[in-house]
Amino acid sequence: MPTSPLKLLAKIWVKAFNTNPYITAVVTSIISAILTIAVSFIDQLDRENRELKRLQNNDYQLQIEQLSNTETNLKQLLSFVKNQQTALRETEDTIAKLKSEKAMLQPLVDSNKAVVEAFFRAQEERTTSGIWRERLIGFGLGLVASLLASLIWYIASILLTNKKSIQPQPTNPSDGERPRA
Repeated sequence: MPTSPLKLLAKIWVKAFNTNPYITAVVTSIISAILTIAVSFIDQLDRENRELKRLQNNDYQLQIEQLSNTETNLKQLLSFVKNQQTALRETEDTIAKLKSEKAMLQPLVDSNKAVVEAFFRAQEERTTSGIWRERLIGFGLGLVASLLASLIWYIASILLTNKKSIQPQPTNPSDGERPRA
């Protein structure tokens, strides 16, 4: 039955630890520190690249400004319509005036609605593309953590097995030997 690479690595580590525990511990600590620094560095580079891409996209800021302006325009338009509806109740002349103004403003409302929907679609596409990346990173980190936990478990079980086999057996005083004081 072939041994898994993780068990083989654990056995090699335990053998090295039994041979020279100080050097093995120092080398293990150095390798762990190097791996930790490397993962941290790669993660930092990834964050910086994503931020750089976001900052390079000037359209993003422009879209946010346009969306904000569109929201302000829509709020102003709604306020205007409410005021005009109140005035509609007062005279029929105002009703005719509001109908003509509504006809003139309708293309603006429709165009603003199309722009808002386009912005929401673009934002949704960005969000869905980032979700899979985060899921893959999470899966990879979980896999590495699981492998590391298995390695530690194998090392501990090998050390405990070796410790049990090294312990001296108690002597029986009835065998003619005297117990040591």
